[in-house]
Amino acid sequence: MRWYRDAYQALVGDMPNDEKDHHVLAAAIAIQADVLVTANLKDFKPLPDDCEVEIQHPDEFLCAVLENSPMEIFDTLKDLASRRHAPMNSTPAILNALHKTVPNFVMQAFDIFPRYDKDGPS
Repeated sequence: MRWYRDAYQALVGDMPNDEKDHHVLAAAIAIQADVLVTANLKDFKPLPDDCEVEIQHPDEFLCAVLENSPMEIFDTLKDLASRRHAPMNSTPAILNALHKTVPNFVMQAFDIFPRYDKDGPS
């Protein structure tokens, strides 16, 4: 784990993105992350020339996960709903709450929700 910290510390000062987010990008590069998910895309430009970390908005990221692993998404939403109190104790309620932040994900999730809603409303 020490090499992560050393790599991170060596990178922080050299990040060309917004200064207040140097530490975030440096950490992603140090751990060799594939994707850094943030709604704050503007502060992650420019990227270092050799940067292999893809910067994605949560909407784009969740749409990709939904496309590749829909059952896992709906199982997770159902589990989350089971731990919540009304009015946030259903998958549709959780999706509705997310609409402002990740609208494409929510639309796509609602489009395919009936195929994965085997137990009725959750």
